[in-house]
This record gives sequence, structure tokens and C-alpha cells, in this order.
Amino acid sequence: HPLLLSSELMPTFYNNVIMNTRRYIPLRGVDISAFAPLPLECRLYIDMPKHNVISARLMYCYGNEEYNAFSTSALSTSRNFNDEIATRLVFTRYMTRIDAVDGIAYIEHSQDAMYEFLNQGLKELGNTCEIFATDKFKKLQIKESVNISMGVRIESDLLEINFDTYDFPVNELQEVLASYRMNKKYYRMKNGSFVNIEDSALQELSAILDGMHVSEKEISSGVIKVPKYRSLYIDNSLKDSDMIKVDRDSSFKDIIRGIRNVKDSDFAVPPALKSTLRNYQKTGFRWMKTMAAYGFSGILADDMGIGKTLQVITLLEDERLQCKDSLSLVVCPSSLILNWQSEIEKFSKTLTSIIISGSSDERKVQIRSCKDYDVVITSYDYLKRDIEAYEDFTFQYQIIDEAQYIKNHNTKNAISVKQIQARHRFALTGTPIENSLAELWSIFDFLMPGYLYTYSYFKKQYEQPIVKENDMGMLKELKRMVEPFILRRVKKDVLKELPEKVENTMLIELDEETRKLYMANVSLIRDDLNKSFKEKGFANSKIMILSMLTRLRQL
Repeated sequence: HPLLLSSELMPTFYNNVIMNTRRYIPLRGVDISAFAPLPLECRLYIDMPKHNVISARLMYCYGNEEYNAFSTSALSTSRNFNDEIATRLVFTRYMTRIDAVDGIAYIEHSQDAMYEFLNQGLKELGNTCEIFATDKFKKLQIKESVNISMGVRIESDLLEINFDTYDFPVNELQEVLASYRMNKKYYRMKNGSFVNIEDSALQELSAILDGMHVSEKEISSGVIKVPKYRSLYIDNSLKDSDMIKVDRDSSFKDIIRGIRNVKDSDFAVPPALKSTLRNYQKTGFRWMKTMAAYGFSGILADDMGIGKTLQVITLLEDERLQCKDSLSLVVCPSSLILNWQSEIEKFSKTLTSIIISGSSDERKVQIRSCKDYDVVITSYDYLKRDIEAYEDFTFQYQIIDEAQYIKNHNTKNAISVKQIQARHRFALTGTPIENSLAELWSIFDFLMPGYLYTYSYFKKQYEQPIVKENDMGMLKELKRMVEPFILRRVKKDVLKELPEKVENTMLIELDEETRKLYMANVSLIRDDLNKSFKEKGFANSKIMILSMLTRLRQL
């Protein structure tokens, strides 16, 4: 039996039944298109009545009939409610308040909501709506890109950075930095417009300026002067930059080329050691020479057993050839004092060295005679007791071995090595320092005071976000800052250059002088171990025990 409908109900039947089933049920028979409802047209009227307020009215239009999206007074069975509801859901997602009485929706006092509406909402609503906006609203826009150019040059041992933001006001860069630190996607300019920070030249410039911790006054001037040691960080940052135009002067380029091409540098290995050094050790020597030549310091962080001591001896031997009157200082744990002197005597026929040890009176006499030697060797423990005696000395090189001994910047070990006057400083460690950011800061505070800023700033800006929040972005930024000043090779990298292991077992009787030397070292080692047991406990001193046993075996 057929179903019967009156012609008055056909528009409703067409809209609510046929429109929803025609994909599944084919229609046959007479043409009923005359009963089809008028198509839905959505119109969006937008205004900006106040600085921080956007108002919007959504209207559903069927021919000459208009219905407010939030009015329930004029329902009609011929309306396309499915599409109306879909559009209204998108619209209300971007609004912060809806006045159902007046049928007006608002975005009020929320710059985040305004930005999202401008950035995403208009595009999404434009798929289903015809949008009409007042001139006030049209002035509100998102600036997707900002042109920035930067010039870098070396001037009087300072790195001078000039930047030009063209039509973006330089005096608003400080606010951009604040927005960037808060991980905002945008910055709202004083004229009301928004600037997209994400993936833009402004983000790149903000990251660079933030990394250098420059003052508001410098940012506003458009010219920044920082220590020359920032050059490598700036270059690393600009290498990753796709949107900032950069002009590098020749002096800046010379530094970058020199550091990057250490293997091809003109620094000749001292003839007496040329046949002794392996290729990677020659590179280590040239790296230290290059860093010193540009006024930088660094960390030689090669694995244990691949010759950090020999590379430093080569550096000191070269210094002896260049200037016979220069004086250098090696600071190491007590157990390594004799080892340093014996290594110097083994590899160099020209370098003279003096060990500062013994009683207080003996050390004073030894320190007074330092200038008669090329290399002064002392321990962290002796140095902190004798620090006043070194006030009148300026060393060419200051080398600290086992740099983890200054990992706590508040200890006398750390404070004393930083009081020594030296033209160039290098730290040696076989322990990966990236495991302890406080240690990293302390070593850099020795190498180049101020490079990683004050510890309180470093802790807040880098250590806490990286350690507590696992902030990978900040970790990448920190690596970009420190990596140029660290040379680390592990055994697997230089395996082909290492000699085959040769073992000989010899049984010997110690003569009286050698026995005294051996027992003196046993006493020093015992003191160091007892101190380590108290500070770290036995479990955390196992590597130190093995190291000490190795020293005794070497003796």
C-alpha cells in the first residue's frame, strides 16, 4: 500500500526524509523538485566594538528569509538543521561568550582566542559562510613574516652584532622575547595587529638574543656587543636559521674557518714529538693551539687512555719553542703529580718542570723558584693552601686535569683555580660532563667566566628545564653553546691509530729511594681515597680505586 502525503507536507518530507535517504534509496516517478527547500546560505557579520573585543552574528539564510543562529523563535520544518548545527558548532568553538537574547557571540579579553579566531577560525568558517567584516575588524590582521637582516663582525676583541627588523618596531622586540619565553604562538603589536612568532625570523632572532642574555637597552638600540667567545654560538645558531639574512665580515669568517678546519691549520707539531704523536693527537694539539690563538679556552674530553697528557705536553713543548721565558701551570689530583712530571721527562728533552709539594715552608721556597722552570705542577689541595703565593704570577697556560675536581663551584678547589691569572685555560676530563650540568657550568666558569652567565641564571634557564622537565629544546640550545669548546674522541673513533696491546711481566726489587717514592704515593692515595669514601661512599669510589691502583702499578 502506498504512503500518502498532502502537498502541504511535501517540503518537510523532502527536507527531512528524501535529503537524508537519497544516497541509499533511488527515486522514480514524477518530478518533485518543485518541493525542494531553498538552499542554506550562512552569513557571518563581524565587528570590533572595542580594542580587545570581537563581536559576531551568525545568520542562516534561505532566499529572502534570515534566521539568527541562536534564536528559537522562528523554527521551520523546511530548514536544513544538520548543516546549520555543523556550522554553529564550529563558530561557537572560537567564541568566549554568547548572548542568546541579542543573538550575538563575543570574543572578549582573550588575546589567545582572538589569535586563534584570526589564524584558524576565519579560514574554517570561510568554508561554509560568507563573511562580512567592518573596517575596524579588517585592520586586525596577522603578519605572517617579518624581514630581518643581521651583520656580525669582530671589533676590538668584541663581537658586534647589528640587526635590522625593517618595518617591525625594534622597541617591541623585548615584548616579543617575553612572548617567546612563554611559548606563545604570536605577539600582539601596539597597533593591535598580531605577528606570528612560530617558525619565523622573529622566533629565530628571539632565540639568539635570549641565548646571549642581552639587555633591553642593547635590543632597543639594534646593536649588540658581546665577548668574542660568543662567535661560535652565533655561527651555530645562524647555520640553523632559514629566515634571517646574514652578512659576516672577514674577521668573523676567519675565526669560524679556523675552528672548523683544525686538521688543516698551519700549527706545526714540535719536531721532537712529530713521530711520537698519532694523527688524532696532532689534531688535539692543533685544536688547543687554534682555540688559544683566537683567545678561547676549551675542554679536552678524550676517553681515558688515548693520550690527553701527551697532547698537553706537546702544547707546552711548542710554547717553550715559541717563548723560552713563558711559564705554565698544571693542577691535578695529588696522586697524579709525579705522573705528570714523569710524562714530561719521558716525552720532552727540553721542558723543565717543578713539583710544588711538601711542607708549607718547602712549598713557599719552590713557588719562589717557579720562574726558573717551564711548567709548574701542583695539586688542587696544595693550590688552595698556597693561592696567595701565586698572586704575582701570570701563566701562559693553566691546565686542570681531572676537571671533575671543580664540579662544585662553591668548593675551595674550584675557587682557587679560578683565582689564578692565566692567558689561556684548558680543562682535561675523561668523564662525560654532560651528565652533570652543574659540573659543566663550573668548568666553563673556570674556562671563560660569564660564558654560561651566573649559576642562578643558568640553573633557572637551563638546568631545571632540562633536568626536571626534560626540555629537549633547551638541551639543544645548551649544546649549541658549549659544543664548540669541547673536543671529545672515544676509543672506537681512534681504534685504528691505537697500537696493539703489549704486556710484559717483570719482577723487581725496589731500591731504597724508589721504595720511599712508592710509599709516599701510597700515603697520598690513601688520603684521597679516605676523603672520597667520606664524601661519596665506597660504592661511588670504585672507579677511583681502580685509577689509584693503576697509578701504583705505573710507578
